[in-house]
Amino acid sequence: MKFELNLDIILTDKLQKIGNPAELYDAVFKDEIRLYKRAVSFVQKVQIIVDDVITLKRTIHYVVGDGINKLEAHTKILKLFSMIKI
Repeated sequence: MKFELNLDIILTDKLQKIGNPAELYDAVFKDEIRLYKRAVSFVQKVQIIVDDVITLKRTIHYVVGDGINKLEAHTKILKLFSMIKI
């Protein structure tokens, strides 16, 4: 995951992954992978340094597969939130 550059926002904490990961060997990748069987939430604290409406965007890259041979790579751009600094 990567945040789009926004000079009005400071990332104040490390990205937290909230979920139950499982690490296993994947025959397609021929390497250890981490997967989340149901869901995962990514949380990161930010500091907004202007008194204006802010839109925070993040790009996420992920792969969906069946663990044997079917892989689909995806890229999504997510608008996480818009808010006004208080």
